[in-house]
Amino acid sequence: MAAFTVSKVANDNYGLSWPGNKVTVLRKRVDFSVAANNLIQNGIMGILKVPADVIVLKFGMKVVTVDADITTSGYLGVYTETAAGVITEVDADGYAVTGQVMNVLGYVVGDVDAAFNAGGADPFHPLAADSVLTFTNIDTDTVNAAVVDFFAVLVDVSGYSQITTGGTGSYTT
Repeated sequence: MAAFTVSKVANDNYGLSWPGNKVTVLRKRVDFSVAANNLIQNGIMGILKVPADVIVLKFGMKVVTVDADITTSGYLGVYTETAAGVITEVDADGYAVTGQVMNVLGYVVGDVDAAFNAGGADPFHPLAADSVLTFTNIDTDTVNAAVVDFFAVLVDVSGYSQITTGGTGSYTT
C-alpha cells in the first residue's frame, strides 16, 4: 500500500449543521499547483477525516481550475485509521470517479460502485472506525495544475455530534 498525505495547504473547510447537529457538509479546496500538493500517478491524498459512527451519504468533487493534461483523473475512496495510526484500505475507489475529470470545469459525477462497503452491508451503514476520505490519481501524468473543491455530506448516528473540520497530517500505509 502506498503512502498518502493530507493536503497541507490552507483550506476553507466548513461544517453546516442542521437541527440536532446530525447532518454536516464538509468542503475542502485543494490547489494541486502548489508543489506540496502535486499528486503523481497512483499517489493517494487524504482529503477529509471522518469519525466512526458516521454515514457518508455523498463524497464528490468540483473542478474549479482545470489541469488540461489529465485525461483519466482518479478515484475517490475511503481508508480507516486506528488510534495507533495504522491505515487500512476499506474501498480505494468506493466513490469511483473516472473519465476526463480534471480537464473539465464543474461538478464531477461519480460512477456507481456496486462493491462499495464502507462500514457494513450497504452504503448507508456507518463507518465502523475513524476514516479518511481520499483521492487517488490514476492518470499517467502528475496532477499539478488543478484546483478542486472536495465535499462530503455526512450523517452522525453516534448519538452526539462529533464531526469537526480541518486537520492536517501525514499517514503511511
